[in-house]
Amino acid sequence: MSTRTWPTELVPEFTYTWESKWQTVQTPFESGHVQSRATWPRPIRYWRPTWKITDATQALALDAFFHEMSGSADTFYYVPGPKKTPPYCSPVLAQTAGGSLGSRSRYAAFSWADASNETTVSQASNTGLSASYLLTVTVPIFPTNVTKAWVYVGTTGATLKKQSTAITTTGGTWTEPTGGYDAGGAAVPTTNTFTETVTAHFFEDSLAIEQINATCFSMQCVLEEVR
Repeated sequence: MSTRTWPTELVPEFTYTWESKWQTVQTPFESGHVQSRATWPRPIRYWRPTWKITDATQALALDAFFHEMSGSADTFYYVPGPKKTPPYCSPVLAQTAGGSLGSRSRYAAFSWADASNETTVSQASNTGLSASYLLTVTVPIFPTNVTKAWVYVGTTGATLKKQSTAITTTGGTWTEPTGGYDAGGAAVPTTNTFTETVTAHFFEDSLAIEQINATCFSMQCVLEEVR
């Protein structure tokens, strides 16, 4: 696999056009119902770097890189324009027997993260907890390139604090310590810092370069994520 990277001099005018595709199997029944099932745990993503007007230097650079990659044959590292999307759903809250805490109400949310990046948090969920029970927080399956989920807990949705232990198993669960949640943790992040580097290649023969006049070009290509 190639260790080349997308050329730094190639900066698209529009980098926020992307698609996600799932592999889905649909089974129709005589009753008219259709059963749908995703066969991939995560979608494959596509990006469309676009230059409406650019010069010959950029056009030649993109064309040269396309040929260097042998079209779609070779792969390279690419940093997409959009950052990793924050969690789109709230966590599932429940309780498990343990500890000696009294009955109480708790709110919780979570963020996606890796070793050095973190998104903003999801919408918070809340639940009542019985005496001698501990809060559990369950998150969905991790998206691509996410390696952990940070849990934030508080007595209200406005007082959430980061817990010291992250969820590192995709679709995993965090359990409150027997002494209660950490009320001294960091506040929820206010900005999304989660940029990511993906492995990609040119999608088929997707490169299109058009010379508009003597000095100006327009061009577009499609990049496909390689998992």
